[in-house]
Amino acid sequence: MRILITGATGLLGKKLLIDLLKKGHEVIGVSRDKSKIIELPENQTFSWDAMNADFPVEALKQCDAVIHLAGEPVAAKRWNDQVKKTILDSRVMGTRKIILALKKMDKNERPSVFICGSAIGYYGDQGEQNINEQSAVGKDFLAEVVQQWEAEAEKANELGLRTVLLRTGIVLARSGGALEKMPPVVVGAGDNFMSWIHIQDWTNFVVSSIDNPKSVGVYNLVSPHPVTQSVFIAQLAQERHVPVVLKVPQFVVSMALGEMAQVLLASQKVRPERMIHDQFKFKFAQLNEALNDIYQSEDYLVQDYTASQFVPDKIENVFDFFSAAKNLEEITPDFLNFKVKNMSSNEIEKNTIINYKLKIHGVPANWQTQITEWVPLKMFVDNQNKGPYTMWHHTHTFTSLENGTLIEDRIKYKVPGHLIGLLALGAFIRKDVNQIFQYRIKKIKTKFTE
Repeated sequence: MRILITGATGLLGKKLLIDLLKKGHEVIGVSRDKSKIIELPENQTFSWDAMNADFPVEALKQCDAVIHLAGEPVAAKRWNDQVKKTILDSRVMGTRKIILALKKMDKNERPSVFICGSAIGYYGDQGEQNINEQSAVGKDFLAEVVQQWEAEAEKANELGLRTVLLRTGIVLARSGGALEKMPPVVVGAGDNFMSWIHIQDWTNFVVSSIDNPKSVGVYNLVSPHPVTQSVFIAQLAQERHVPVVLKVPQFVVSMALGEMAQVLLASQKVRPERMIHDQFKFKFAQLNEALNDIYQSEDYLVQDYTASQFVPDKIENVFDFFSAAKNLEEITPDFLNFKVKNMSSNEIEKNTIINYKLKIHGVPANWQTQITEWVPLKMFVDNQNKGPYTMWHHTHTFTSLENGTLIEDRIKYKVPGHLIGLLALGAFIRKDVNQIFQYRIKKIKTKFTE
């Protein structure tokens, strides 16, 4: 299928894009800056600013489904009248413009499915009341936003498109999303309910709904087991191996965040009744299961970094390039002065040991890695034996696509100095890692488009 995704660089959009590619679908990515959609070839990406431009009709051509996820972040900054207007308009006007673009198309050329993001903010603060898809709309600002947002999305029904609305709860993911911003702190009494979903369950449901004719209307995309804030924070702290630091009085948060405090303080005990009715199989139904998956290591000092990129070349050529250790010099920033010294075998294979030298902020260092897994044309893993990190575990994954190759990198690493090192150097080193991979992405793009 040919599937269009707006908000393709966001947390949900990017994950969905990659999963659809791996299932063999053709994906069209739309974002304000199409150059950031690095998982797709350039001719499958479109730039669109929902606030200032009409939706590009040409992006919709030959699409079977549209998944609309674009919208301004709700909790990025303290609310004022302008911020609230932007939050509302980015969703309502953005959705309206997509519907108008669909109207311009011949009926027989339109996609058959329109899936639109939404949020459980629709229900407002409901205390301990059980909430399902039939529950009444709330009365606060976010409820108003979602109500207007969905009203625009439902106009796709009038055009003959099967329409699905995704009322999403708190999304749990390894990087990005709510967990990165969530300290081990209980706000107020901690008895407000939090309805959450693991990002893989979210993605699995959306993928399944694309070609399921029975998927239509509103769905609560949450786990079947909401928990109170106190329980959530306690389990989160346990997985991170840190104590629950303190309780913050509710009035302090309200004073600090103003009206935006409702994002943290609202109680929403939401049930995914329609997902259950459709017999959707949750991979992570319980909170401990979801957090265990996200914080896989028992070592709370382990950091997680991921990157992905499309290259317009066949997997054999891409894998061959990454299989040559000397090529690492070409895709590593000059400031590291990175050089391969020697290898334990003529060609990289399982158990190959590679020795490098480099400079870290001008300080010379030696680095030794070992290939611990090696699956030609699919993946390999290199582990640090000796070097600047306490731990470095790098998984390289390659997926063959119709018009190229998807490269995915996942790095699990530990900084020196135990907890003190993490606190003192963690953000600094993560910035370095990100800089290295951004350089790498640019060099690879140039290499495979020459």
